[in-house]
Amino acid sequence: MMKNSSLGKFLLVSIILVASVLTCLNDATAANMTDWENYSSGNIKRAWYDDGSIYEYRNENPSGFPKWFGRTIFAYSPTGYNGTPGYRTWNWGSYTPTDPNGQVIIEAYAGTYSVTKGSLTWEQNPSWKPAHLSQRRTAITYDYHGNSLNLNTATNGWIEREKTIYADDGITVSEIYRRDSLGRLIESIVVATNLRSTYSGYFTTPSGAVNMWRYKYEYAYSTSVLNTIYEYEAYPDPSGTVHHRLIKEIHAVASGYHLANTYYKYVYRVGTGFYDTIHYKNVFTYPAGQESGVLNGTVAGTLDASYEYISSDYMVKRNTEDPAAATKITVLKLGTGGNWYNWTYLDLDPSSQSYGVLHIYNYDASWNLTSIEKHYPNGVVEICDPTWKVTSRQTPTGTFMKGVNLPWNNYGYDIGSTIAGYHNGFSRNLDVLYQKMDPYKGMMVRMFLFTDLRSGVTFDANGIPTGFTANVYEDMDALLACAKSLGIKVMPVLFDYLLGAKKDANGVWQRGVYAGLIDDPVKRPALINIMRGFIDRYKGNTSIEAWDIMNEPEWIFQRSSMANSTVYEFLREFAGMITGLGEKVTVGNHDSTDLINMVNYWVAQGYTSPLLTMYQFHYYSSFSEADNPFTHTAASFNLGAIPILVGEIGTADVTNRLTWLGQNGYLGGLFWQDGQPDTGENKISAAQLQEILKNGRRESRRFR
Repeated sequence: MMKNSSLGKFLLVSIILVASVLTCLNDATAANMTDWENYSSGNIKRAWYDDGSIYEYRNENPSGFPKWFGRTIFAYSPTGYNGTPGYRTWNWGSYTPTDPNGQVIIEAYAGTYSVTKGSLTWEQNPSWKPAHLSQRRTAITYDYHGNSLNLNTATNGWIEREKTIYADDGITVSEIYRRDSLGRLIESIVVATNLRSTYSGYFTTPSGAVNMWRYKYEYAYSTSVLNTIYEYEAYPDPSGTVHHRLIKEIHAVASGYHLANTYYKYVYRVGTGFYDTIHYKNVFTYPAGQESGVLNGTVAGTLDASYEYISSDYMVKRNTEDPAAATKITVLKLGTGGNWYNWTYLDLDPSSQSYGVLHIYNYDASWNLTSIEKHYPNGVVEICDPTWKVTSRQTPTGTFMKGVNLPWNNYGYDIGSTIAGYHNGFSRNLDVLYQKMDPYKGMMVRMFLFTDLRSGVTFDANGIPTGFTANVYEDMDALLACAKSLGIKVMPVLFDYLLGAKKDANGVWQRGVYAGLIDDPVKRPALINIMRGFIDRYKGNTSIEAWDIMNEPEWIFQRSSMANSTVYEFLREFAGMITGLGEKVTVGNHDSTDLINMVNYWVAQGYTSPLLTMYQFHYYSSFSEADNPFTHTAASFNLGAIPILVGEIGTADVTNRLTWLGQNGYLGGLFWQDGQPDTGENKISAAQLQEILKNGRRESRRFR
């Protein structure tokens, strides 16, 4: 036994070694040695510390090691293993400490441990391990690459090669993880789920990351039958950080809700922050046994459905990968118990008996189906009970448009990016778009697009429009896909009057930043030209009811120095461009007086052919009685045969207002939503929505 006076010679070294061991065991606190014993050689055999921990070492003093210390073979801590008592053993095998091919097996045990001086170490005692097997929890094999001094696996460069996790008996294997010489996972086994997985095709990434595999194969552990194949991709974001995401999932056998011989292709949303956000999951069926062909792309399979992920509880299912081409569309909502429920269903297959019919499913608070509404293209609405028996039918007596204004999510930013590249449009905020549109399914919705051009359009050095910024078409596609899914007809409003009139810092109205687009002989045709390409792209889209050129253009000449004739000419040229493409067009005049003034100007200038498909004006209770559509018939304005839409009305007395508009010969009425709540006319309640959806110029019948 070494004399106590010798303690100072190796205490510092001992503490260093203990600190290394404890760090490895998730305990960064170094302790002081209180007692020890030696081998007959004088090397340290076992040491006790003031925190209750115990360590054992091999009987060796190899080169590079602190004097009198061999390799650690045992470490016990009463608190250091995630707060619970436990111990580790190091089995170094027959290799020398500096062997570059050396491996060490570290086993972790649960429970307390005590030992007396003179007893054998665990490595010397053949009966030790059998006696303690019930306490074993894990065994990990490392390549230690000649480094047997630093035991901290976070810093010592060791490579984990195999990890075995045991059940509570310490013998039964629960899980196994095997890795290659670079530490890359190549096989995993989870006995409880009967699953064996292999990993291959690792990517070489700029950061040198080794944990990004391309392929993962899953087998039944007991039979080695192939279950599933996963394909991943590695890709960098703008900062250079490499990400790893699933792009294909192949199911050879049925499991859970997965059918046999189906595979999924994942398409991710584009934009900062969306690198791991799935946008579409496209589901295909394929011939049995053709997994390799699916994986390498030589077997395409047959599309079963495309799922668009809108939010965590909202999904759209389509029968094509292209939302614009879909003919069967189901909106799904996540209810209780992880179950998805049909929210709406729209069949656009001309050969189907349900062609054009929007089905709306209604549930109670417990997700029990209470009724189904069937909205037909001709305006008929049938209410069915949960067994699909028709309980009532509402039949329109004439064509009548009804719905709401949902003018914007983010004024001026809903379509396209800014010149600086900032994007906050519809396609970036799908969850917000669908959340705001969902209450108006089956209706008509008037929405603002480019407003005052704070985003969406590019200009040259002279302020002449040259084209569109990024994301314009992505945002418009998203809006129309949403509208189609919910059976909504949209009326896109291209511009707002703020295009030509603005307030200065003192709140005084003046000429707007882009007023030249209205009165400049070079800028105006340039704007019309680029907008021609935009509208041409979407002409014939069945979700667009008509294009609205500008919202309340009268405010431009009433609040700035621009002549009203200039504004009317701008509107005329735009209208001619849109009708020339075969599309319907209107202008959102402020009131009936403004509408009459515009039409009279065009007539006085000799523009005799109808320039607009429909006329439109707005009305609120604060307006003049002369503009009141509820007390004045459409014919009383003497505007001829072109139908008149009341494009904005307040939400008071919804049922009567719809009835009055119908009786007075108007094309329809759109209530305002999302305005300032203090007027009392700008917010629509749930009850009012039902009135808008189910009432108007209708005859109703109930069935027993």
